[in-house]
Amino acid sequence: WTPPAPHARSERGYLKLYLDHASQAGDGVDFDFLTKAPDGRTTPVIS
Repeated sequence: WTPPAPHARSERGYLKLYLDHASQAGDGVDFDFLTKAPDGRTTPVIS
């Protein structure tokens, strides 16, 4: 098995934001920085 090649132009812009921060269907399909942190914080943490 080899990992797939990175998406074209995925180093910046909306595609990078989506690939790095979108959650899966079971979690509500939202960006992780828009949800509450497990410890109750509401301040977004963007790395």
